[in-house]
Amino acid sequence: MADTYILDKKMLEKRLKELAETPYTGEIQYGAMCYSPACPGDGIYKCETCSNTTTHLHGEWEIEDLANVREIVKSLKDSGYDIMLDEREYCEHCCKRKVSRPLPNLSIRFSNDENYHTVRAEMSDFNYLQAFLQGKDHILDGYDFTVALHDRVCLLVKMTGLGDEEIKEMVNSIKYQSEYVEYLDDYETEQ
Repeated sequence: MADTYILDKKMLEKRLKELAETPYTGEIQYGAMCYSPACPGDGIYKCETCSNTTTHLHGEWEIEDLANVREIVKSLKDSGYDIMLDEREYCEHCCKRKVSRPLPNLSIRFSNDENYHTVRAEMSDFNYLQAFLQGKDHILDGYDFTVALHDRVCLLVKMTGLGDEEIKEMVNSIKYQSEYVEYLDDYETEQ
């Protein structure tokens, strides 16, 4: 079994608040983006559920990224998180139609007595989720730039579903992170 990083729901919510309240003070790495990428080839998706294949026009990179997402989800499962990945959008047979821009759906919960939180997510969102759940404060993106999780609190709330309905609504509608911090302060005071 992989290293265990699992934190309970209250600790994760506390960590989200801390990320929102504090600036990132770690080392910043600047990457490079000084090339013109070639147009990707067609991506062939082989469904693990029904074994059919679906061709996605210019989807080669997305299919490759999906393999990385599977590894992230497996790593988080091995660490003790209750997490599932739904790839149905990639399979025109399971989805009953061909989705022009398929994305994976993530389902996660932090205790057996709650429902799964499910969200349709971009491939890169899984990197932020993994870093957060492993207690890290930043990631290196695909261009080797440092991206602080402090700047991705709203995304992390979307990915984890943490907080009560009021907090989720607030996060979905906020324009500035400081509003989120203020709201969480008020929420903790009321509890």
